[in-house]
Amino acid sequence: FVNIDGIADERNDPIMASHAAAALLRQNYDALGSWPLAINAYNSGRATLQRAVNVLGTSDIATIILNYSGGVYGFASRNFYPCFLAALDLANHHPKYFGKLKIEAPIRYEYYSPRSAQFFGTLVAAAGASLDEIAHLNPHFTEAILSDSRKIPAGYQLRIPKGSQSVFAQAEGTLLNGGVSATAIAKTEAERSHSDLGAPEAKSGSDESDLISPANALER
Repeated sequence: FVNIDGIADERNDPIMASHAAAALLRQNYDALGSWPLAINAYNSGRATLQRAVNVLGTSDIATIILNYSGGVYGFASRNFYPCFLAALDLANHHPKYFGKLKIEAPIRYEYYSPRSAQFFGTLVAAAGASLDEIAHLNPHFTEAILSDSRKIPAGYQLRIPKGSQSVFAQAEGTLLNGGVSATAIAKTEAERSHSDLGAPEAKSGSDESDLISPANALER
């Protein structure tokens, strides 16, 4: 469901990971015929929930939670679906529980696919874009990509700020013609030297100002 290689670790990208989770949940639902079972199977596995259904002769999640015990289906598995319902209620009624929160605006982006393999920093420099901003939009990139040890493959979907596709296309055209401003490259290198790009701790922290509404987190 997610790719992990020298270019990207898609587990680190909330958008990619969410699409992968949705695909897995859809497969669970197609196999089990019930969303509560599909969600519970996200934790303990599709086969485990199918065994529970076969043993108890029911697809009722409450009956399974209260009465089934077998294999990996223990305390955590029995509490997974109730915890999901609690999290859903918190997301849908957060003012009731937390008061007024500052909600970040949805991330606005589009994709650019390089015509040929390009170094991340060089392409960003040629486009006159912010290294940190483009890295933030592509949290799945490995340190090898961010440090220009490896190139972004041709055709790869790079997230860029909304409305900047033509700028990146022109920038790549300049690179393909062998030209890019030395000043632009120096600016990017200076930005890189003051950046925490690729540092796990720089990607994992969050505070109230980082919150994004569940309803618009994937908007682009």
